[in-house]
Amino acid sequence: MIHNEILRSQRYHHPFSIVVLKLVHTELFEEAPELQGTEKKSAEAVAFSRLLIDDTRLTDLVFRISENLFIIVAPETDASGVLTLQNALSQRIHASHVQDGRRYAFDFQMGYATLGA
Repeated sequence: MIHNEILRSQRYHHPFSIVVLKLVHTELFEEAPELQGTEKKSAEAVAFSRLLIDDTRLTDLVFRISENLFIIVAPETDASGVLTLQNALSQRIHASHVQDGRRYAFDFQMGYATLGA
């Protein structure tokens, strides 16, 4: 998928960016007693994934690479645009987030790379 975006960017001289997010810590308020261990980690990752999907454009692609590592492929996004995306995501993620009746607070790290214009 990323390889295709690189080729498309080079062919049409359009930029694209990749945002990398690492979920460092999740705080779950009002923890549900039925969630334990692996189920809890999975629920946290799903909540974080949904937050990313909800707060990106329809053309952006969100992937979970490993347990705590996510990437967003942002076609047609230059360095200025990816900074805007990062700021919006950062503000949204730092606010506590409600998913499936549970309230989460996420601690994360974020970086990006841009190819093209």
